[in-house]
Amino acid sequence: MQIRIFAVIATLMAAPALADINIKNIEAEGNLAPTQNAGCIAMTSAAADLSPADLSLSIMACYRKGQDKRAAKLLALLYARGRFDAARVTDKTAHQAIEVLVINLTNEGGPDWQGRMNTAFTPMTETGSSAHRALCRDLAKLQAPQHSPRYMIQHGIKAITGKGPNPLVANFDAEETWSWVVNSYMRCADSGS
Repeated sequence: MQIRIFAVIATLMAAPALADINIKNIEAEGNLAPTQNAGCIAMTSAAADLSPADLSLSIMACYRKGQDKRAAKLLALLYARGRFDAARVTDKTAHQAIEVLVINLTNEGGPDWQGRMNTAFTPMTETGSSAHRALCRDLAKLQAPQHSPRYMIQHGIKAITGKGPNPLVANFDAEETWSWVVNSYMRCADSGS
């Protein structure tokens, strides 16, 4: 804790000097870009070709309609499909795409986002709760994702530099990975559903 406080103080002391630094934001085309907008849909209606970037549009559509539980379930699916993509995208710097999508949703959702989404989302994170079991039942109805992970690939440093191996893991097993995401990452094997 003491080291963190010193780091914050040092950063604040350096802030005037940082004002003269020119920061350039470089993005690869397609970074975090959705390719389709399904609107506010039920999680079980989310086609396998909807990426987490696409789902972010659906989440916001539901949120704006006051359908927070539906938005929260789609947010859980965004995390699940994002974890699936992190398993198949070789550039580890690209894996932050999911966190950035969620930050963008939080910013777009405004001051009420955090409270509303916490109320709707938190019950689903309690392994074995009725909300978690319902989430797991719905996830079990979905097939392995079939969307392009371009939104994530283009978020990584290798998309900027053009250097690196194939952006996708060789011999990737989509069915096995999706099963792992649902059962282990989403903890559905422990839910008792």
